[in-house]
Amino acid sequence: ADGADNCPVVANADQADLDGDGSGNACDEDDDDDSVADSEDNCSLVANPDQTDSDANGVGDICDTDDDADGVIDGVDNCPLEANPSQTDTDANGVGDVCDQDDDGDGVADDLDNCSLLSNPDQLNSDSDATGNACDADDDNDGIDDGADNCPLVNNPDQADTDLDGAGDACSDDSDGDGITPDQEDNCPFVPNADQADTDLDNVGDACDSDDDNDGVVDTVDNCPLIRNMNQLDTDGDAVGDLCDDDDDGDGMSDGADNCPLIANADQSDVDSDGSGDACDEAVPVPVLKLSFLSTLALVLSFFGALKLLPASVSQVGQRRLKRRS
Repeated sequence: ADGADNCPVVANADQADLDGDGSGNACDEDDDDDSVADSEDNCSLVANPDQTDSDANGVGDICDTDDDADGVIDGVDNCPLEANPSQTDTDANGVGDVCDQDDDGDGVADDLDNCSLLSNPDQLNSDSDATGNACDADDDNDGIDDGADNCPLVNNPDQADTDLDGAGDACSDDSDGDGITPDQEDNCPFVPNADQADTDLDNVGDACDSDDDNDGVVDTVDNCPLIRNMNQLDTDGDAVGDLCDDDDDGDGMSDGADNCPLIANADQSDVDSDGSGDACDEAVPVPVLKLSFLSTLALVLSFFGALKLLPASVSQVGQRRLKRRS
């Protein structure tokens, strides 16, 4: 009877009345009572006054099984309101990257994260290039990929590796591999010199010092490279300076035993036996002439005989002088 029919002029044997307003759906212009007429309602049987339709397919999200129209139904879609058919979820947290504010789950929001798809909570970025080390192929920005770079975190485009140990000098504590570390303590950081010899104590080891004795003469031309000798004196001209030459005069006698170390005297003659060889002794005695009586008489007679050969005046002068002396 019409008195009990919720749609007396429209047949509706089921008497369905979704919104329970007393008007059956068959004759109710707003079945879901969301204030949007059924003719315009994108979900006429489910109240959705905002009419949200994420994929703009004419079916409101509230009654659409695939709101983002990505082919993945909302119940299993990790981003039901943003299309992501690949369902990529980098951090495996159940929220797809396309709608996850922290894709790698490192606690740094993607818009601030220098490696948004690779977890790096420390945000380390050696070359300050906006790409964190964790996802940067060239951490030090020297043009050498990290996999081939002998100092991946220190810029060294020349890849210098003095000791060939695979670690570049720029990041090695012992660039020359001589066991002296760190390089700052090595007086020749790029030349092996385990003994750290430093003749002139200038803090530059002999192995890398161009003037070991600091005499102003470079080692390559210094005739005593390890003994200071600015005058480069070389008595025997053998290219070894006197200061470091065991035989200054080159006579075959070492200076310590040579009685004339600066004058060649291989025979070591020393007439007066004073330790100074004749070749360098300024007081060599003149030999005394020792004659017998007969030899002396012969000399005198020879002398007088020679006088007779002189002119008379000279002879007389000579005889008078002899008489006075006698």
